[in-house]
Formats: sequence, structure tokens, C-alpha cells
Amino acid sequence: MHCASHALNLCLAKASDVREIRAAITTMHEVAVFYNESNKRLLNLQQFIESECPESSRTRLKMHCTTRWVEKQDAILVFRELYPAIVASLDDVSVWSGFSGSKAASFLKSMDSGFLVAVEILYTVLEVGLYYNSDANC
Repeated sequence: MHCASHALNLCLAKASDVREIRAAITTMHEVAVFYNESNKRLLNLQQFIESECPESSRTRLKMHCTTRWVEKQDAILVFRELYPAIVASLDDVSVWSGFSGSKAASFLKSMDSGFLVAVEILYTVLEVGLYYNSDANC
């Protein structure tokens, strides 16, 4: 019998076989890298976090870890929480010239309705994991 943490890890591994889930995880990771690689882009995101998500204590996106699902869980939860600020920032950055502008426009295109459904599915599964992890010991 697997503990709740291990069962959730198996569930996430199986969900990664679904193309839309895998694409959403990849997009969230690439957006985090996009902002973490540039202080100018990060500052832009932080300004939108202040205006679009004033109740959030988060100031940056978290990177996904391929081997630790808890860190992947945190990254997805933060992404979902900051989603309005991310979209507003990407929209603003998309008019910049060069790499930043074209990459931001590409991210906006990839964050369609299928992406949002995949993020909500991941969030729902991970929310269950948060509940079980607070009570379970492996």
C-alpha cells in the first residue's frame, strides 16, 4: 500500500503522459525561466503582481523540479495564483522588440483554453496532495 505522497507522485507521473498536461507543465516552466533570466522582465512581472494580485505575498515564479513533485506542486500553485499578473506582464512585454517581445507573444498564444484546463486539473490533483501531505507520514 503506497502512502499518499507516493500515490500522488504516481498520479502525476501518469498525468504527464497526457500531451496537454505535459505541454502545460513545460509552458509554466519556460515562463518561469523567461522571467528568472532577466531582471528587466522580472521587474515588469513584479509590477504587475502588485497591481493585479495585491493580496499575494509571492514576488516571483518558481522553477519546476523534474524529480521532486513537491517543488513542482509549489511551482504550479504559484503560477496559478499569479496567473492574472503573468498574462498582463506577457501582454506588456510582447510589444518589446527582439527576443523578449517575440517570446512573450509566443507564451500568450500557448496559454489557451486547453492550457487553462490542464492547469486547473493539475491544481485540483495537487490540492488533494496538500491535504493528504499535511496528515500523512511516509
